[in-house]
Amino acid sequence: MYVPIMKNRDEEVRVIQTMNGYFNDSIIPMIEIYRDFYLTRYKTDEAGNYVYEKKPNSNRKYKIKLPPTDDDIITLKRIEEFLNGKKAFIDFFKFYANEYDDSRSFSNVELSIHLSRDFSYYKTRMLEIGDYKNLIPVISIKEGFNISEFDLIQLIKQLRDSNSSIAIRVTDGVFEEFEEVFEEYLTENDYLMLDIRNQNIDSKFIELEDFRDFETTAKKILLNSPRSRQLKNGDYEHLEFTKKSIIRLLSYINAIN
Repeated sequence: MYVPIMKNRDEEVRVIQTMNGYFNDSIIPMIEIYRDFYLTRYKTDEAGNYVYEKKPNSNRKYKIKLPPTDDDIITLKRIEEFLNGKKAFIDFFKFYANEYDDSRSFSNVELSIHLSRDFSYYKTRMLEIGDYKNLIPVISIKEGFNISEFDLIQLIKQLRDSNSSIAIRVTDGVFEEFEEVFEEYLTENDYLMLDIRNQNIDSKFIELEDFRDFETTAKKILLNSPRSRQLKNGDYEHLEFTKKSIIRLLSYINAIN
């Protein structure tokens, strides 16, 4: 299985809309939600007519847009529409201070900040995914975000009530801490993702061997994003992901399967 990872930026949303015909059980995208989409509402008068105003240096009149509220959030609904009936993993994106060297790479990340600081809110947003049959919730566990074994088990159980499949995305540094939970609570309909992020695959030989041998009925997926996190949008590496690297990665995937 190939899992392209993207955020719900405008450019990547356009890719999802354009390329959803290629998605299937072998290619399921993971969409990291870092901002919300909102229903646009406009100010009206008592009779229900739109209220207009002139903008500076313009003779045209414009409808007055109302500030968005939580009731106007349509993020998952929009993503389901973009997918046109295809499956996708949904990961509500969290990051910790100093995780990225250049904070200027982030704009409009109020949602991610809220998710990162408030586990109760994170759980609420995760449970919303159950309203959309083609979206698969991803519980993300990584360094910098402490989750107790109890909280993890409870979240798995709650997600199970309204989702036929769930996924757990875990970085290699904290995998061992939750091995018993993965063994006991993941089923054959679920996904277990080992995320080595942008680390070189050769440097993770032991961790990958352990993951390959880890006993679970869930589908095992290796996540590796070789593009440096220090690069800004619009920066590209030249032929960094070589044919040799691809062969190694495919060999490992075949060994898992």
